[in-house]
Amino acid sequence: MPSFFRSHHFCILFLFGMTTVNQILSRESKNKSLTSKRFLKIAAEHWSPFFEITEDSNGNVSYSGIMWTALNFFATAMNFEYEILRPPDGQWGVRNENGEWNGMLGMVKRNEVHFALGPFAVIYEREQACDFTVPIDIDYWAVIVPIQPHQNYWIILRPFGLLLWLSLGLTTLLYTTIVIISDITFFGLRIGHKHIPKIISFTYRNILGEPSEWAPDKFIYQRIFSAVWMLSLIIIAKSYSGTLASLLVVPNIPIPINSVQDLVNQDELPWFIEKGSVLDQLGQMAAPHTTFYKLYDGAKKKRGNIGANCVKKRKEIRKGLFGSVCERTSIDKLISDDFSGTGECKLYVGEINLFATSFAMAFQEGSQLLPETNQWILNIVQKGLYSKWYSESIPNKTSCTGIKAIKSSMAKNDHSQTLNDTFGLFIILFLGLGLSTLAFTIEKRF
Repeated sequence: MPSFFRSHHFCILFLFGMTTVNQILSRESKNKSLTSKRFLKIAAEHWSPFFEITEDSNGNVSYSGIMWTALNFFATAMNFEYEILRPPDGQWGVRNENGEWNGMLGMVKRNEVHFALGPFAVIYEREQACDFTVPIDIDYWAVIVPIQPHQNYWIILRPFGLLLWLSLGLTTLLYTTIVIISDITFFGLRIGHKHIPKIISFTYRNILGEPSEWAPDKFIYQRIFSAVWMLSLIIIAKSYSGTLASLLVVPNIPIPINSVQDLVNQDELPWFIEKGSVLDQLGQMAAPHTTFYKLYDGAKKKRGNIGANCVKKRKEIRKGLFGSVCERTSIDKLISDDFSGTGECKLYVGEINLFATSFAMAFQEGSQLLPETNQWILNIVQKGLYSKWYSESIPNKTSCTGIKAIKSSMAKNDHSQTLNDTFGLFIILFLGLGLSTLAFTIEKRF
């Protein structure tokens, strides 16, 4: 019996000792992990909506965006602290004629930073400078151009097509002729010819919607014929006024540029591409007469330039000064900001994409951080975290999708008529005044 208690007491002491040791080891491990946090230097540059840098009036810098959220997630998951470094030239990175890289990729290549946040469009040339993670996104490049409503000075003629106008004129002439002939037939030439001015006046007063003191109603056939004529004019007049009102409210929006090829083959709208971007890199290497070369060369030669990105140039694009080619994420952000600020869709995205690229983060060649980062990227992509961050950063993304949405947004806003909208009406008015003045002068003189 005593031996049993002794053995039982020993087991309790042993278990208590093991628990205490585990707690001590756990505390030491935790303290060690806190004190052994890695400190990383990370290259990043402003690119809305991925990484946005804001500086207040006191010089305090704050960060936001999709990749900022992702960076903080990685820092917690991989246990590191970091410092953000911006490239001195503000570029993403291209290789110059001497084989040296500039921008953020140059910083990675020279081991000045552990990795660059980006994300970067991955192409073969860039893979020679650094190692990239698995894709965090795959995006398409497309053209974005300003909406430029077509000014039609003769909009008052647009409700009807040419054939309908000719048919209306022919019908009017036919009706007038038939009534005159029938009137002369029944009343004779001596009385019938006196009715001709009245018949013409009745006909054209009805066309203009004016009341008439006289009507060809002496006979039943005349009443039936005139009733059908007047009913037809009512329908035509209502159709004309309704169509004209809709044309004045919803402007005509031609779409002459629907692809990058359309953009480079026209001379009216200049364009720009971002300096140090993948388009800049591919344009420098492109063969003459290719679309890439025309895009790059045209941005240099014309009033456009190789400068800021699409989001930064939103106001210039909206005013019709430039077009551009961007990845659709930047385009979505640009349109979202524009619609949120104005309530209008004044930008059009081409339906034909130029090409697609994978977007990833750039690491030093052979970096030990790369495998772990790849695992966490797959984690956030597969679990939908990246899509959630993306949606939160771009509200109103679908508000301006398609030409129907663009016309609808422009129709909902107050649209004051301008001289251009009614130019044709004033031309007709002044021609009428001129003819009446000429007739008055002739009558007065002779």
